[in-house]
Amino acid sequence: VSTKFMKNIPLTFDHALSAIKFRSGFDESITVSSIQITNIKDSGTYTIGEGWKSQDGNQTFTITFDGGKTVQPGGMITDDGTGDVLFMIPQTFDENSEAEVILTYNTDQTIKTSLKSARWEEGRMITYTLHKEIQANTSQMVYFDLAAGNVAISSSGYSGKIYTNGTV
Repeated sequence: VSTKFMKNIPLTFDHALSAIKFRSGFDESITVSSIQITNIKDSGTYTIGEGWKSQDGNQTFTITFDGGKTVQPGGMITDDGTGDVLFMIPQTFDENSEAEVILTYNTDQTIKTSLKSARWEEGRMITYTLHKEIQANTSQMVYFDLAAGNVAISSSGYSGKIYTNGTV
């Protein structure tokens, strides 16, 4: 553009990829070792004005944090100014998809989540919040006090001195 033009030139920039980021959903600080995204299409043909076609592949992508990365509750695991964002080919995951995200944290703990029914659209930023699912303890602990007398166990129940979840 000539320097004599002297007007702003509006530019529209649409990215051809999807930006994938991760946030901690933990209630406590964690130290993240790595994040993997498995079974992802890693090749295709992009035509300007037409978009992506002929997507193929089955690749695993990994972000590794040497020595671990401490992340505060609710903090960003990626895209916190360090440039660790995954730019991926836009794709849709159906109910049969085996794609998943694997978070390794606190040295040797892992959580996995499926990407079934997810959709990565061209030019979009997608943030996944990763957390442990807390499950209610629905099992009952039954203790028999043999020092208090005989205990009988049958298909219809128990008899004797029995504690269920710590109560008689």
